[in-house]
Amino acid sequence: MKQKLLSGRNCKMVFRATFLAFTLLQGPVAVAETVGKLGEYEVRFAPWRAKGERMSGDFVPRAVIQVTRGRTGGRDEILKELSPLEPGCGEVPALASLADRYVVLCGHLGGRHFTYRVFRLGAGGLESTALDAFDQASPLVIDAQDRITTLVTRRDQFPSELKGPLYFPFVYALHADESGMGFAPAFDEAARPQYLQFYEWTKANKNLSQFLPVMLAALVASRDQKAICREIKEWGTGEQQKRGRTVPVDRVIDDWAKRLPSIGYPHFDFNSCRVD
Repeated sequence: MKQKLLSGRNCKMVFRATFLAFTLLQGPVAVAETVGKLGEYEVRFAPWRAKGERMSGDFVPRAVIQVTRGRTGGRDEILKELSPLEPGCGEVPALASLADRYVVLCGHLGGRHFTYRVFRLGAGGLESTALDAFDQASPLVIDAQDRITTLVTRRDQFPSELKGPLYFPFVYALHADESGMGFAPAFDEAARPQYLQFYEWTKANKNLSQFLPVMLAALVASRDQKAICREIKEWGTGEQQKRGRTVPVDRVIDDWAKRLPSIGYPHFDFNSCRVD
């Protein structure tokens, strides 16, 4: 989702990483600050302390987001927003600057729904967008296409079929242009390293029999044909050696490859890995 805050002179109110391996990704990392600056604007994200205010309904604010703009002799308050998010996401700081173009906030709802809020100076003024990182916050990094990206793991993707929680990986990239900005899943070459690192960590630490759908999702998302075919061939060989007989692992892989597009993954034809 995206939200435009300013247009010209008119105001419109409109890290612990998921896995340690992800911290090894190339690109600048966020540096903790108390105030984020974007040109003449300042962004603050701080714990909210009640001063006699009464909140309506069940809303309980945990923080305040404040944006001010400099002027001669002082600063004008552009935005003051009470937020249910508690500032901070483990090793990912509550407020940071990234690539000298963005101010990034990170907070959570009682240890879940880690949420990023990203501010930048757009063509018409200050803009912001948000991303729900669910149960874990991975560091934001700059990828090979000069985009802000992060890996989000989403659970309960097949709740009636899989015993969980099982977390499926999605790399989200920030798309920003003159029309605005927002996060969207990425399955391109620049996102590939994050998917393959997720796969390698899962392969080294989890059981294939339970995590095959998740591991296949990471491979399919990487769109690395050689890696996909190599790994699923290894799966079949390993299962046959363990069980001492041919098992229908090919059928299981093919079945999951057909299901993954229903939750947003690219289509993959398992038959393309078969050699006559």
